[in-house]
Amino acid sequence: MLIEFTVGNYLSFKDKATISMLASGKRELRDSNVINNVKKGLSLLKSSAIYGANASGKSNLFSAVAFMMQFIKNSYKESQAGEAIEVIPYLLDAGSKTKASFFEMVFIIDKTVYRYGFEVTSDEVFKEWLFIQKGDNQKNVFLREKDNIIIDDKSLGNAVNNVPIKLRGNGLYLSALSMYGVEFGTNIVEWMTRKIIILQGKNVSGTVITEAGKMKGYINKNEMLAFLKAADINIIDFEVDKSGVNMFYKIYDENNIAIGSQKMSLFDLESHGTRKLFFMANFIILALREGKIIFIDELDEALHPDITKFILNIFNSTDLNEHNAQLIINTHDTTLLNNKILRRDQIWFTKKNRYGASKILSLVEYNDSNVRSDEAYSKNYLAGKYGGVPYVRPGILLSALEEGEKDGN
Repeated sequence: MLIEFTVGNYLSFKDKATISMLASGKRELRDSNVINNVKKGLSLLKSSAIYGANASGKSNLFSAVAFMMQFIKNSYKESQAGEAIEVIPYLLDAGSKTKASFFEMVFIIDKTVYRYGFEVTSDEVFKEWLFIQKGDNQKNVFLREKDNIIIDDKSLGNAVNNVPIKLRGNGLYLSALSMYGVEFGTNIVEWMTRKIIILQGKNVSGTVITEAGKMKGYINKNEMLAFLKAADINIIDFEVDKSGVNMFYKIYDENNIAIGSQKMSLFDLESHGTRKLFFMANFIILALREGKIIFIDELDEALHPDITKFILNIFNSTDLNEHNAQLIINTHDTTLLNNKILRRDQIWFTKKNRYGASKILSLVEYNDSNVRSDEAYSKNYLAGKYGGVPYVRPGILLSALEEGEKDGN
């Protein structure tokens, strides 16, 4: 399970920014929206929703998670030898361009808390670290600064003593441990690559999947049909083959009696919202079945508010989310800003300062926690009370149009 993720000096995040799934001591919706007592004194949130104006950094936060996962997965492959690291620092500050970008994740595997992170430039891994939580203390497994590594003998030393690991400047030590078959590293890398799902950009709508047949091994038809019907997509069946995905609907005669079925191509004849929901459904079901962590970028795009609420409520459900899957979304759907749906610590806002740098803050942290649990979150957010809304200035456009008319004359 995810405890928190931190990024710094990456895309629009100049300073370190953290999104935390730690549940605060607030009592609201605790029985439904919180995974209680994961460990002694540790309870986690089942979901979080991130709000903010366009270009405020919401998607950049998800891109940071995606970069971390891809770099862990691929940085020690032979094909990456000698290549630049495709990391993009904060570009609106001259000093930040040459500094390392920061990525760190705190997570739980089999009741053990790990804190892993690294700092990288386009040229090299500058720092890398892995800690294990032991009671109230953290014990280091390894600490790295460029080519120098300090290994804790009890945690890792015996496992790597006879492994000829050759460290590469543009590769992670954790990735190397996994590539060389060191169980400690393999377990963590496999957990990260198997347990974390990121649906962002084109992946959300599925338009990048050109061969739908690749999905066949990942689909449980009964669960998919149940999900789509529960979301009021009135299909009776679907099929996946090399040519794509086909949906089947009932055909009725003049007396409205069902007399057969009609096949319709998901790609050619269905709406963008239906296509998106179909592909998301598969990953949502997978997350629920296996207790995964799923990030969904712009969840509400092309979907009715009742559908976004339906998806969020699934993860906040005690019955439907028995394996403690976690959902992190960014959205503009203000109908979810409701104290009957989300706790204050589940609501986050991204904001940009006048210099273009993003930060992220939860509602429970806002204004020294003076936001009450019975406030009208949606109304206050749209009124600008919490920030995170665009400062719309139509006068700028009006002036430009008036100047254009003058120039045209």
